[in-house]
Amino acid sequence: MLSVLLEYTPWLALTLALEGAVVALLIRGEGRRRALQACIAINLLTHPIATLAVLEAGLNVVPVELVVIAVEVVLYRQILGLSTKRAITLGVLANLVSWGAGVAASLVLETWH
Repeated sequence: MLSVLLEYTPWLALTLALEGAVVALLIRGEGRRRALQACIAINLLTHPIATLAVLEAGLNVVPVELVVIAVEVVLYRQILGLSTKRAITLGVLANLVSWGAGVAASLVLETWH
């Protein structure tokens, strides 16, 4: 169990850092702090579930990622009161950045092994 957590934690941290950076760039002013808190809370919900769905249940990553984006868009809209367009922009960009970085990091790690 500990080894699984040690393997998983850096990936979660990468996601939180990257998606948090996107949120910080897109949300200005007084709402930024709340948006960052929402980003962390939302990803602490979606990331472990998506990871289990792909790695343990063997589901295809693309449909899982699309569901994650949809859930995150709805949650950003509800929690932050964003317009639908703004919530979609935030959810899609944040997930594209973190997913792309995760793919790149995985490829780099594969070449080192």
